[in-house]
Amino acid sequence: MDQEALEKLSPSALSEFLNTDVGIPLSICQAFEEELVDGPALLDLTEEDVKGICKKIGPTKKICRFINQVLGDKSEVISTDVSSVRPSSSQLNPSMFSPPIAHSPSLSDLPSSPVSHKLKLKSFSSSLSHNDPSSPISFISSPSPLTCTDSDECSSSISSLHVSSKFFIPDTWRPSIMECINAPSETEARRLLTPKIRSEIVRDLVTQMYTVWPNPKSAESTVVARKLVSKYVFMKDKGQAVSGYGSWERKIIDRIHNVSVSVKRKETNESSDAPVSKRGRPKSTTLASRYPPLQHDFSDDTSFNRNIDKIKSEMCMSNPRKQVLLKLMEDTYARRREMVLGKQGVVSVSHVLELFPCLKMYSILNQEVSLVLDKDVLTPGLESWKSTWVSAIIDYSESLKSKAMVQARQQYKEAYEDDEECNEKLALSMLVQMLGKKTLSNIYKQYELMDNPEEVAQKSISPYPMIGYFTNGVGEPSYFVFVEGQILIKLNLFAKALGIWLFSHYIFNLEYFKDIKDCALFLQEFVFSLPSGQRKTSSYLSVTTSIKSYADSSL
Repeated sequence: MDQEALEKLSPSALSEFLNTDVGIPLSICQAFEEELVDGPALLDLTEEDVKGICKKIGPTKKICRFINQVLGDKSEVISTDVSSVRPSSSQLNPSMFSPPIAHSPSLSDLPSSPVSHKLKLKSFSSSLSHNDPSSPISFISSPSPLTCTDSDECSSSISSLHVSSKFFIPDTWRPSIMECINAPSETEARRLLTPKIRSEIVRDLVTQMYTVWPNPKSAESTVVARKLVSKYVFMKDKGQAVSGYGSWERKIIDRIHNVSVSVKRKETNESSDAPVSKRGRPKSTTLASRYPPLQHDFSDDTSFNRNIDKIKSEMCMSNPRKQVLLKLMEDTYARRREMVLGKQGVVSVSHVLELFPCLKMYSILNQEVSLVLDKDVLTPGLESWKSTWVSAIIDYSESLKSKAMVQARQQYKEAYEDDEECNEKLALSMLVQMLGKKTLSNIYKQYELMDNPEEVAQKSISPYPMIGYFTNGVGEPSYFVFVEGQILIKLNLFAKALGIWLFSHYIFNLEYFKDIKDCALFLQEFVFSLPSGQRKTSSYLSVTTSIKSYADSSL
């Protein structure tokens, strides 16, 4: 490489060049980059400067030899051996020499602002003894200013130097990471460095970075990644001859990006009525996300955990006190809502039920719905369903004379003939049929009494709520509401089971199953008087308008 090409190199480019072309070890190249040594600065370094950075004789000699070659061997430009660089006395020129100083200036003596710097030579001292062979002089051939040719690159490099002095890789990590770090051998450590451990390391590093800088940039990510692999060698990327930290740098940058996006989204949600982030299951488009959780300070979990323990203790009693549980559930609602809406990570229904086992009680579920919607809708809605909407739906379905509707109506009547709640089940079946030409099996299924509800729930692979009906034709029927493979509640009335089925979507922030979405929207909008905010199809509007006219005429 010639002198002109070398002088165009930035600190990072020079570091890579020294490693790949000159054969300098990576750790030493990184030291040059941390000192912000670019191409022009390299040509101005003395042997003492190079040795101070390299700390090793071999690399020092290699770099000195390379600089001499670039300068065309006009002189031993960085040697401190005076006899090898001093011209004859007749050729002495004051402008060719640096003043007699105790040591040559290093990059650490330079100001850190991103502007051009130049080592200013003092005027030649008349007291310099040219005959004294011990005078530490250095021949300077065309001194070059230490300049960043690219302002952005210069800014980035200086920022990297700032990072180096400000950020430290921790010595103590979470137990899973420490197990990897304390492995007996490098091979074992690499084996334990699974993708999950890598993610935990990146998460902890980014968290620490945010404690140092409010808005970390790519320059900080680069140096943090380099410091990580320098401290823990087994974490270096395989096959990365130049850097060894590329994958860590990318992961850190991605993590910072994700954090910033999450923060912006949260700020947007807090400043508007936009729906909050959804959980890892089907997102809610019409339900619980429309009703934001109460504002609450979660900085202290002590009282929340204490209430959790009280709830579990109460449920262990032979006869749990309903009023006590209602008060405890009301006190923990805000935190529970944050949990369900996924603001602190994805939480399964089973985990929510494990923390709040009393959610399997009808009175508690009724209160939960009231807390979510800020009004009591379950009880009056079910009364309206039985008194008005069941008959209106059946009457409208009987007015439809198409062959498909007549056959469906006859089939459902025969199926529910001996059922005391046959009209309610027939009305729901016809509603599903009219709105989507689907069967009721997406909402309600009938099982034999010999079937085990627990096994039925566990075998259900659908994340959507379902109603299971267990009977042998003798005795009181049992309705079970299943949610994500869990039995939410056991009831003895179809209307209550239907209400809990609908509002379990609210309670756990679930989406309606697409095949029965229009049916659920009808129950939500007309039976329980909750606006859906959805764009309706023409067929939906036609059916629901007709049903509503039948309902109005019966009042």
